[in-house]
Amino acid sequence: MYKQAVQKAQTVENKKVGFNLQIPNLLKAEFEHQCKEDNVTVTSMITSLMEVSLVESYLATAPKVEALLFDLKNLLNSEDIFLPNPIAKSHPMFSKTVSEDDFKKLMTIYLELSLAIDEFQELHHLHSGIDFSYKFEALGLMESVKSYIERIARNMDKRDAFNAVQEEYMDIVREKFNKDEK
Repeated sequence: MYKQAVQKAQTVENKKVGFNLQIPNLLKAEFEHQCKEDNVTVTSMITSLMEVSLVESYLATAPKVEALLFDLKNLLNSEDIFLPNPIAKSHPMFSKTVSEDDFKKLMTIYLELSLAIDEFQELHHLHSGIDFSYKFEALGLMESVKSYIERIARNMDKRDAFNAVQEEYMDIVREKFNKDEK
């Protein structure tokens, strides 16, 4: 979380509003020192920590997603599963492959993640055109993970297997839709 917050704090800042915060003296001094070390302002770092916390709290509302992301991180042996934006051609994602057994697991994760994203969108009413919320950032992170898995399928020339999983997802969605209509 901290590394992600520092990266956010180093980006362009938005318009801010006043906020009164009282914290212990020692914590303030040490936090200010750490912000200087990271070359960020205290305000931008606090804002970034708030943003990252919100996104993580929204992801926590979907325990299934958290479990899938944990499984994926273990499978890929990487904490860095969210794609940066824009993605440089030198990013390891552009050459990542896995074993055949792990690829099958990836396809299962992809299917389950697609279904969990649908549940997340329903839970947070994200398809009704509401104003910006950090819920959309959480959704974007989940979608980027799906893109990463798709990229691995492309790297392994597994387009047919990937398309089969997408068809399975669509069949499940159609079945749910038909049940809801009845």
